[in-house]
Amino acid sequence: MIALYWLWRLGSFCAGHLPVGLCHGIADLAGTLAYWVLPRQQRHARHNFAQVMGKSADDAAVKRVTRQSFRNFTRYLFEVMRFPYVTPAELDQRVVLHQPEQFEQAVNQNKGVIFVSAHFGNMDLAGVQIARTIRRVTLAAEALKPQQIYDWLVANRARYNVRLIPYRQAAKGLMAALRANEFVGMFLDLGIRYDHRGVPVQFFGETAYFPAAAALLAHHTGAPIIQGYA
Repeated sequence: MIALYWLWRLGSFCAGHLPVGLCHGIADLAGTLAYWVLPRQQRHARHNFAQVMGKSADDAAVKRVTRQSFRNFTRYLFEVMRFPYVTPAELDQRVVLHQPEQFEQAVNQNKGVIFVSAHFGNMDLAGVQIARTIRRVTLAAEALKPQQIYDWLVANRARYNVRLIPYRQAAKGLMAALRANEFVGMFLDLGIRYDHRGVPVQFFGETAYFPAAAALLAHHTGAPIIQGYA
């Protein structure tokens, strides 16, 4: 586990100092390799995309989109590794908050704000920009292993006024953040692993369960909900 942590730190250093275009090329190569060496994950992804696209899992277009999704994920990992080296100037250049008046109106209610999104684009940078320019953001996050990597992620986000707390300890921290009129961030595409009151919805022709935690928290506290994506 210690070796994995230092390998991650080495990757972070390289991602922070090598040209971005080169890192994207390396990430794309790693994603393509992962597509071929992880057949179980590839199969599950193809079936999901086939459902969305209305095609067979063996369709060439489905396979092409699935390969690109693997590359997108490794690019995201590159972004996570590079995060400690992102400057405020780069954040201002890459992240624009559209309709900021909605954020201000929500904050002015003095009940905290619940910001909901999905793993679409780089939500890490979006959350940091909200925390830098408006109010602190508290996120419930998966407690990654090894612990050293999770601690590293927590420390680097804290530099930008973003607080990560583990899901299993989230309730108290999220309530405290709302009482302080801060932002609470939630992802609605995580299923119901930590939320047993999932809401069944029709999602691309199938019944899927989405977590109800954001709505329940808003109902309990009166905090407004803002939805967005990066």
